[in-house]
Amino acid sequence: MLDQNMLLKQKKAGKLNPLQEQFIEIDEEIDLSDIKKILENNKLPDEQYTKQKQGQITIDEEWAIEKIYKKYKTNFQKAYIDHKVNTFMWTESQMKKKYNAYIEKYGQCPKN
Repeated sequence: MLDQNMLLKQKKAGKLNPLQEQFIEIDEEIDLSDIKKILENNKLPDEQYTKQKQGQITIDEEWAIEKIYKKYKTNFQKAYIDHKVNTFMWTESQMKKKYNAYIEKYGQCPKN
């Protein structure tokens, strides 16, 4: 395959073979700095990006964490293997995050 930049340079110099003109799809070269400027101009401000708040947990996830805690306490390695208890198929780290979110919300597990 022919290099686009090489073809453009040959076209500007007037040395391009007429058969090779079909391989040129763009009119001019685009520098990486031009692309960076365009991306920076179109970038949204950081405050417009919304992220999930730390410690959010849904009702279904609360129920699942309570079930996991009743059987395995905080041994998430064993809970990860038990697919009857781990209904959401969470990994160990996901279970830790959900458990911490539950503790942040209610202070203890299970809530009373």
